Amino acid sequence: MKNIRPYTLTIRNTHATETRTFILGRGLKAETGIVTDGDFQAKEDGEGITSLNGAGSPGQIEHFLNFIERNPVSVRKMKFKSNSSEQTEVILNLRRDSPFRNLGDENIALSQFTDEYTQKDNVVTVRRAVQLDDQTKMEIPVVPGSTLTLTMEIDGIFNVAAVAAREIQGQKNG
Repeated sequence: MKNIRPYTLTIRNTHATETRTFILGRGLKAETGIVTDGDFQAKEDGEGITSLNGAGSPGQIEHFLNFIERNPVSVRKMKFKSNSSEQTEVILNLRRDSPFRNLGDENIALSQFTDEYTQKDNVVTVRRAVQLDDQTKMEIPVVPGSTLTLTMEIDGIFNVAAVAAREIQGQKNG
C-alpha cells in the first residue's frame, strides 16, 4: 500500500447568514479567496472584509500551497466534515488554468457521494482522484456560521527536488 499523507484544513465561516467560498490552490492568476492561516477574505467578500478563518495540519496552509505549486500531488480521497448538515449539499468547482485555452470547470456535488444509508448527515467522503498543482484551483463553499474540516488523503507526490537528486546521484555513480 502506498504511503498516505493526510493534510487537514479547518475553515470557519463567521458570516451568520451567507455561504462563503474559499479557494484551495493559487492557479495562474491572483484572486480573492485563496485559503490561508488565520482570518482571510472569502471569494465573495468586499475590500477589507474577512469572513473566513483557516488553519492547516500538519503545518501551515501557506507551506502546503507553496509545496503543491512546486510538487504536484494526487489526492485519492477527501473527507468533508461540518457542524452543519447543509454542507453536504454544496458543489465544489475544480478549475484548471491555462493561458492557451479554456480547460473548463468541473463541478463536484457532495450530495452525489451520500445515500440513504449514510450514518452521519454532516460527513461526506469523496472517493475521487484530484490533482493539486500550480495550475489547479478548487473552490469550496462553506455554509453560514459553520466550521468545515476537510481532510485530504495524498497518495502521490511528484517531488521535483527528489527526482533531480536521484538523477544527480545516478550520474555520480554511473
